[in-house]
Amino acid sequence: MEKHLICSDLDGTLLSSDQMISQKNKQILRDLIADGHYFTVATGRLFTMARFFAESVHKEAGVIASNGAIAISGSGKVLYKAQIKPEVLLEIYRICQSEDMLVSFFSENTVYSSKERKRLRKTSDAAARVAAPSYKLVERETDFLQVIPEIVNGIVIEDDGPKRIGVVRELLEKVNGLTCLSSHANNIELLPEGHDKRLAVRELARELHVKPENVIAFGDGENDLGMLREAGIGVAMKNGDHFVKKQADAVTKSNDRDGVHHFLKSYFYK
Repeated sequence: MEKHLICSDLDGTLLSSDQMISQKNKQILRDLIADGHYFTVATGRLFTMARFFAESVHKEAGVIASNGAIAISGSGKVLYKAQIKPEVLLEIYRICQSEDMLVSFFSENTVYSSKERKRLRKTSDAAARVAAPSYKLVERETDFLQVIPEIVNGIVIEDDGPKRIGVVRELLEKVNGLTCLSSHANNIELLPEGHDKRLAVRELARELHVKPENVIAFGDGENDLGMLREAGIGVAMKNGDHFVKKQADAVTKSNDRDGVHHFLKSYFYK
């Protein structure tokens, strides 16, 4: 069989609700890597956390982090690192401050937050998406300006008011040089314009000399759509958003029922 590239989102996809990669998912990916295929995580999480999960599967797993703003092959080669422009970051910061909305910005290993974050359950979706080795508060614009060179992308999370997040998204979508997506109903994923998981997957497949039709991608949210469309086979999780499942080539079992394992087993080991 020709070599394939398998790309998987983390939250709601490869990870179960307890934020773990099941043994079934790990084992089938390790078996496929042993057979000469390639695997990469493709997540909105910051690079350090994405690499942690990738290496828990295999030391040669690739990493697509920050929703495609950072892409590194399994050999460690940096394919690219894109950053939101400083003037765009400042506009995001000012919009969220004026709307009293918490915004978090990601570097490769640190989350910078515009205000104190309420205490989150460790297993909650919001906590998972901003998990990081280091957190810093940038309540003042002068503090924020100092960290801008480190920032890759960001996220707005609002659990208590879906209408509020809708209002803020409308404002942010008017900002030139910015792409707004969502990985969950309660958030807005902030990306450099023109960069997403789709482009990262394309570049990684090219680097590995994998044909587009031999790319398999798994996802569950709006921020996965580009990647699913780019792949030869785009697979949505049963627990994914309805519009994602509608546009995918296939739908597998939920993240809590080893959906990635289930699809890969039926595809490679018929």
